[in-house]
Amino acid sequence: MQCSGGPGKVTCSTVLGTHPQIALDSRENSFAIQVRLRRTSVTGFPGCSNDPASDYNPNCRFFYIGNRYFGDSVLPTADQVLNEPVQRSFMGHLERTGPLKWLRLTVDLDCNPLTFDRIIGHDYVTGSNDDAASRPAGEESCYVVELGLAGGLARDQDEPPIALNVGTGSSQRAVIDCDPNIPNLKSEIVTGCQTPSYSANKFDTTPLCPGTAGFFDVPKPEPFDNWQPFRCVLTQTTANPQQIIQGFNDRLFGVSNNPKCPGDTDGYVQGRNYWHRDNNDYDEETFAWDGSGIPSDQPKGNSISDVDPRLVSLFFTTYDSFTSPGNDVFAVVGFGNFYVTGYGTTENGGWQGGGPDDPCDFGNDGDLYNGNEP
Repeated sequence: MQCSGGPGKVTCSTVLGTHPQIALDSRENSFAIQVRLRRTSVTGFPGCSNDPASDYNPNCRFFYIGNRYFGDSVLPTADQVLNEPVQRSFMGHLERTGPLKWLRLTVDLDCNPLTFDRIIGHDYVTGSNDDAASRPAGEESCYVVELGLAGGLARDQDEPPIALNVGTGSSQRAVIDCDPNIPNLKSEIVTGCQTPSYSANKFDTTPLCPGTAGFFDVPKPEPFDNWQPFRCVLTQTTANPQQIIQGFNDRLFGVSNNPKCPGDTDGYVQGRNYWHRDNNDYDEETFAWDGSGIPSDQPKGNSISDVDPRLVSLFFTTYDSFTSPGNDVFAVVGFGNFYVTGYGTTENGGWQGGGPDDPCDFGNDGDLYNGNEP
């Protein structure tokens, strides 16, 4: 600390350059305050000395957590600081967390989740008594904090594309292993999952999923004796990210390496990007128009051919999936259809090799609404 002033009024501030650094993937970070004194005496603390030559002494310091004095000379434990912090921050991991878009505070007045006496946010009609962030002292309340992450999903052609991060290290690059009869990740990307059949988990068993050993074996013992359909998915790790690129090449263009984008014609051509009309001639038979009048430079809407290999169905799993290295099993929450507008490997914020691996990259010119941006 840097301090100034005299008896009765001393002002101190943190020395420049000593501000705490929040490390990536450090999860919970909480702070206590330590006050250290030197060259002064404090009644009842023999460790404090007003000898001009005295320096900081571990027996002449005081700790504060939350809004209270914790004690002297003995450090609070990490759990004590986390439970009653002066300030608390969370730092997640680039591959597993995202930026917040909104927060909402809700109060349950009687702490009974089965009733509907909840206050959400602030009621501007009735005033502060119905404000979730300002409750009367001594009142029993339970609080729920909901959050929404920025990014989400693109719902139509005029929204910016969403980039999917498949990880960096091989042990963390967990991908699905959906079919025991398909030998590798590349082939699963090309053909999709054929067997077994899958369905959403009912979340009514303990545990939710079987283990990795013998995952595809049927019949299964209780509580999984009603499988198929399978209600969980198995993951595998891959040390070769090129299988992902080769899988997309083969799925869309029929070759594993150096694909070429086919020419634009009036009819459907496999591999071309039909996410946005700017990239293609209009074809009213294959891709339905979503407006009225003569098509000009407007988007086509959501009518995508069901034979287009860029249209893929993906599993939704629980939020805590893919947070540990190695093979694992996760519950299926649901399914969603996605359109592959482009693919490639990025490095240091740019395309590896100077451009995407997807050869149909028309519109990759800084205009987000052409549907081919990374």
